[in-house]
Amino acid sequence: MRVGVLMAVLLLAACAGASPSSAPGAVRILASDLLLIEGPFTVAVIDNATDFEAGWARSSASGPPPVVSFATEVVVYLGMAGSSSCPETFQHLVVDAEAAHVYGEWDSSQFVGKPCSDDLRSQGVVLAVRRTVLPPTEFTLTLRAELICPDCPDHPDQVLVDLP
Repeated sequence: MRVGVLMAVLLLAACAGASPSSAPGAVRILASDLLLIEGPFTVAVIDNATDFEAGWARSSASGPPPVVSFATEVVVYLGMAGSSSCPETFQHLVVDAEAAHVYGEWDSSQFVGKPCSDDLRSQGVVLAVRRTVLPPTEFTLTLRAELICPDCPDHPDQVLVDLP
């Protein structure tokens, strides 16, 4: 019994810094499988309607952009790309306030051992994220917890964000 309680406490302590943004309405999926910014494996935060509307107009989306209240929300773009026959599924946005790191978690477990086509198709998501769930200071936004190519000179899958 004590071991179980101790393990539960240790697990909670280990996970305290990084958690999915689970507050109701904290993260809304505005679009998926959409190329909002040119190039695969890119991330961005958009904090104003003008830039969001311009990006939406350049995208493959039809119709007007979804409503975002930029006074209380920002748009987070996670530009995942991969095989069209084995698309990764966005699970949730993780906000690690202690490490000032925000990233997406993706699932591709359903395709383990399955042959996938060798193409590159947009699988990204456009999110509206409540400003209050993001770190209060400058933070790093990445596509995943770890960089796709940590030894590459440029990292389109990482951006430093300092919201006004």
